[in-house]
Order: sequence, then C-alpha cells, then structure tokens
Amino acid sequence: MKIAILEICASTHYTLTNALIKTYSTDPNNQITVYTSAFIAKVIKDGGISEQTSLVVFDPHTKAEDFLNALANTPFDRLHICTIADKFKAFSHFKPRVHTVFFHVHDVDMWFQNNWNNALKNAVYNIMHYPDKVREVARMGREVLVRNPARMTILNNLLRENLYFVVLSHRQKEYLSRFVAAHKVIVFPTLINESADNTVAQNSKTDEKTRICIPGMVTDTRRDYTGLFKILENILPQIKGKLVFDFLGFVEKRELHLLQKLQNLERMGLDVLYSADFVDAVTFDASLDKADILLNNQKVNVSHTGKYGLTKESGLLFNIVRGAKPAIFPTAYAVDAEFEGVLMYYDSDKTLTTLLLGLANRSISIEPYKAKAAALALNYTPKNLYKRLVNSSIV
Repeated sequence: MKIAILEICASTHYTLTNALIKTYSTDPNNQITVYTSAFIAKVIKDGGISEQTSLVVFDPHTKAEDFLNALANTPFDRLHICTIADKFKAFSHFKPRVHTVFFHVHDVDMWFQNNWNNALKNAVYNIMHYPDKVREVARMGREVLVRNPARMTILNNLLRENLYFVVLSHRQKEYLSRFVAAHKVIVFPTLINESADNTVAQNSKTDEKTRICIPGMVTDTRRDYTGLFKILENILPQIKGKLVFDFLGFVEKRELHLLQKLQNLERMGLDVLYSADFVDAVTFDASLDKADILLNNQKVNVSHTGKYGLTKESGLLFNIVRGAKPAIFPTAYAVDAEFEGVLMYYDSDKTLTTLLLGLANRSISIEPYKAKAAALALNYTPKNLYKRLVNSSIV
C-alpha cells in the first residue's frame, strides 16, 4: 500500500506519527510518506525510521494551502490526518485523492458537540476554573465564530470520503459511536512499545529509591501540579531520600511559579528532576525506562461535558505501554479494562498522600504491577497493532 501520514500542526504529536510509521513498517510492501514539520521530522529520524519511509517537510514560511494541495494531488491508498489544530482555513479546502481517509479525533466534543449552547457552557466552566478570565472569554469568541464553523466544513468534506475515525481508547470509541457508525471507528494508541523484548529486564531493576515519573508538560492548566507540590511539601520528611520525582516535560513558560516551587522542593532536599526546555524523544525514553512507576495528576473534567477517558484521552495512559510501567491514576479517569490491573488509584489528596507514603516505606509493593505492565506492553508492539489498522472490515 501507499500510505500518507499528515501532521503539520501539533509538535507534541510526534509520538502518534512515530507509532503509525513503525506499525505500517512491519509490512515491507508498504510505502510510507510522512508530510510533517521540520521539528517532527528530526524527532522521528532521531528515533529511527524504516527505509520504506520518506519525509516531506512543511516550510512554515509558505502557505499551508499550497502544501496540502501538493499532497491532495498525489494519489495514495490511505491518508492519516493526525491533527488539524489551528490550520482550519487550509484544511477546509483540502480534498485529497486517496482511497481511504483516517481522521484522528483527539477530542470528540470539539467535533460533534460544538453547538452554541455547549460553547457557552464550556466558556462558563473555563471562566470558573481557570485563572485567565479574559483569555477564556476571547477563546470562546474564537471557537464559536471562527473555529466551529470551520470544523463543520472540514467534517462535512471528510464525510464525503471513504472515512474512518481513529480514537485512542475503546471508551472513546463507545462515546464517538453516539455520532457515527461504530464500525467506522478504530482504536489506535498515540504511543507504542518498541522494546517489548526488554521490558521484563527493565522492570526487574531494583534501587533503594523508588523513582516516580510524571510525564508531560508541567502546567496547572491540565494537571494539578500546585496540589501535588503541596502534598510533597507536607510529607517531605517521610519521603526524603526514599522517593525520586522525575517531572518528564518542560515547565510551561507562563507558569514559572511552578518552576520556583520545584526549585524550592529541591532546596529542601527532595530528589527532583525537571527541565525548563523541551525534552527530546531519546532523553524521554531513557528517563521513562528508569522509572519504577508513573503518576498521572490529571484534571479529569475539562469542560461541562468533556472528560478524560471518555470524550478525550491523555497520552500519559500510553506511556504505560511505551515504558511497560505501572501507574497511579485518578479514580475518576475511566480507562479500558485491560489497563486496570496495572493501575493504583487515588480519589483525593489524602489517598494520594497515602500511596506516596506507602511507596516510600515499601509497605506497597510495585512488583506485581510491574509484571502486569510488562505483559500489557506486548499487546502494543507495532506487529500486534498492525491488525488494528489493516483488517478485513476496513475497505
């Protein structure tokens, strides 16, 4: 097959681009062309790509419309549209010459629940829950007046094609199936396991300190870092010298107070690792390998209807399979059944505190969770994921 993968909008989605490349590359007869940014091209090349993969790099100083037109005039068997983000005008005129289009939906409500009523309720929710009120009001105006009409145009154009939707989890698929036929929805992760043969060895490592990794950008917008830092300050004497916290992502530039809190924890003697700059893919994977367990401090509810694990999904869930690591998740975060055995849950600051103390004094054993994570990771290798993309039900 001739396959095109399109991602020129979201640099953080290099993981999905990589996952698609590696999975399609398991069939030597596939020819893969990736239309992407210079940043993503470098990241995926650093991680290694197959000889059957070629890259077409978008120049941000040129028009996105021209770049998309060049792709549209090239025939392919399949096209994956990974992200549209802010290039709505360009995508509203995009009509590719392909047999089958795969449209990756990261937020179901954004595409299928974007009427005036929901937009107003979301704006009220955001104004109540986020500090920058002016920004949220402006965002509502932009969403309602510009982006939502563009999304409808894009979606209507795509529905004229032989179209499949791609989501990250079965729970997301169940939710999206309220709006489109279930057989037109495919579940495919944003991160895959590329080193399954080594997962048992990686997970059997022991160290006197338990290393807790929190992947992702350090920001209070989507996660509760302020609350987490408060917990760590309160239990510092009990965990110092016993736990290591690896904040595996850069600190959001507009929230430098979080960087100051991290530096303060470090001065107080807590073992913390963090970065003020983007963490490259090689460093990310190396740090993930060193972790004993992951922590997700996600704010699960993101709007009056939007909820992680239902209407949208977090890439952190798939760091579990990327690194074959167990994790600590909020109870409210709905996960597919196959993930439940590798998770510890918390429903309050008190229960999260109890978990952290248990890891520090070794009253909670991670080893059974590690074994289950290693087994789960085997389901997310490129070879095993290929059948999700290529099967008899996809025409």
